[in-house]
Amino acid sequence: MQNSLSTESDLYFPEKKFILLLILIMEKQYLQIDPADNVLVALQNLEKGAEILHDGNIIHLEEEIPAKHKFAIHPFEPGDEVKMYGVLVGKVVKSIPKGGLLTTENIQHDASSLRIEALSISGMLQIFPNTTTGLLRDFTG
Repeated sequence: MQNSLSTESDLYFPEKKFILLLILIMEKQYLQIDPADNVLVALQNLEKGAEILHDGNIIHLEEEIPAKHKFAIHPFEPGDEVKMYGVLVGKVVKSIPKGGLLTTENIQHDASSLRIEALSISGMLQIFPNTTTGLLRDFTG
């Protein structure tokens, strides 16, 4: 079976692969930044009532999700952790249904503990965050 992205015509029109890849990306409605994330990012405005298929599960959107905003993969209860970029970014303060919009009203910023590591190079002290335990970013919804 021949791959549709790899044909003899690709030798003469290499931009064909790029155009097909761009079409596939444009059709994508959401993004999961890291496999450990329990939220998705809308890549376009998503209508209330739309159904998103993610990892074999259907997520019914409970409200309109604006582009670049996050929505829940599963229901959240107060105290649950919200993970993005593979790390803790917030804690739930108000219940969020599966497919619900994450906002500053239902999420409170939180982060994994951050350990600073120092490295001396040529007599200069440089400080780097240990990104395996957290990120120096704020969660704003």
